[in-house]
Amino acid sequence: MNILTLYTHLHKLLILSLIFIFLPSSVSANWQNYGGDLAHSGYSDSSPISLELKWKYHIGNSEISAPVIDAGILFAGSDDNNLYAIDAVKGELKWQFPTLGKVYTPAAKNGVVFAASFDNNIYALDYNGNQKWKSNTGFSTASPPIVYNNILYGGSDKYIYAIYINNGSTNWRYATSGWIESAPAISQGMVYAGSNDNNLYALDAGNKNLRWKYQAGGSITSSPAIINGIVFVGANDFNVYAIDSNSGELKWRKKTNDIVKSSPALFQKSVYVGSNDNTLYAMDMYNGDIIWKFATDGWIDSQPIVTKDIVYAGSKDGTIYAIDREKGTKVSSYDAGNGIISLAISDNMLYATSNDGYVYAFGTEVPESTTISKVAPDLIPPELRINPIPINITSETLTVSGTAKDPAGILIVTVNGIDAGAENWKATLTLSKGINIVSIKAVDKAGNIKTEIRTVRYIPPEIQETPAIGTPGFSLYLSLISLIVIVILNRIKKNDNLE
Repeated sequence: MNILTLYTHLHKLLILSLIFIFLPSSVSANWQNYGGDLAHSGYSDSSPISLELKWKYHIGNSEISAPVIDAGILFAGSDDNNLYAIDAVKGELKWQFPTLGKVYTPAAKNGVVFAASFDNNIYALDYNGNQKWKSNTGFSTASPPIVYNNILYGGSDKYIYAIYINNGSTNWRYATSGWIESAPAISQGMVYAGSNDNNLYALDAGNKNLRWKYQAGGSITSSPAIINGIVFVGANDFNVYAIDSNSGELKWRKKTNDIVKSSPALFQKSVYVGSNDNTLYAMDMYNGDIIWKFATDGWIDSQPIVTKDIVYAGSKDGTIYAIDREKGTKVSSYDAGNGIISLAISDNMLYATSNDGYVYAFGTEVPESTTISKVAPDLIPPELRINPIPINITSETLTVSGTAKDPAGILIVTVNGIDAGAENWKATLTLSKGINIVSIKAVDKAGNIKTEIRTVRYIPPEIQETPAIGTPGFSLYLSLISLIVIVILNRIKKNDNLE
């Protein structure tokens, strides 16, 4: 086999590898960590869910954790010092695991659930409740963790930590100056977390290097959410902040009438966030303008969940609200009687935890006798057009844009996982030196996906060194002095001859 043939085979293998790597993955029906995904978007592609109670299960007193769901199991921590595993469909207890302290919001992924306890330990259990390991952090831990690249990220005391999920050993810790309750969010290899020292931190997920930190006017217990290169977070100075995820520069801030502990939920061009002024806000993602407000009779200090049609929000007035996403009007509600702690969605079911110590599950089952008319499914992917992208580029940033069309309508277009809009979309990427893969994915409202792959090579411009302008050296001065001496001696000699 000659070199040219070998190169051709290797090139084909590379292309096939890239295709497999960037094939669109199926949208997960799980809610594996607080916020639903790595970026804490709070978004679910669920259809509208009826607030019809399917089951409820008592697990503690007034301070139970947010629920997370994976593989049909709901996990929640309790102030009775136990981690609970409940069948998410039937509402039946599968097992409970005792610790020596209050258990906070867990994270569950790939058959392992991770939970922090007030006994200063983080526990890793399999889905049968068997302990795999526990790691003593030395401090009580209140920040909900998140799993990324086989590392568990969270907050403990004043530290942001990274722990290996295979054995619980510490990868790194980063010290802040305040207690951390904010759950870290992950985007583009960066970890974002707030602290009670009033700062939002952006760290390299691999080595904890500080990219930037932004100081708000109050402590940050809200968990950040990231989309389109913007980090959104609330603070105890009553403000919602939008901060550039790369530079840490403020894009806008909007003041509410009380502290903002709620984490923002993000969809398309809107931000949905609650405030302790008893109001749920819908804001324009790019300038902070208020689109609508929905008033309740209690604090909204948990993250709402946004779907294509409905925003679900829990209030301390004990009510779960289903709100029209575009109009901001109430569609339905459920009164649990006690303050709502947190919400989650999985497999078209809505779950809530409440200050009455119960986990609630909502949804509607189709009766067996009901006949559903068959409708031919829409299986045609959307039309995706991409404006020309250069093969080589000398700029570190690249703007990718285009259009997407489908009779059912376009739900979202993403570029390397960044929300770029819908019908007319655009996203700006930061490139790495060498070949960069650009994956553009359009999703229509019927759930069909069209993916296109482009490659672009970033060639940093060569820095032209300006030749140094030499300054007169000692030898030059010595030559000048010698010349002056010769001239003087010649004049003296000439005068002697005249005499």
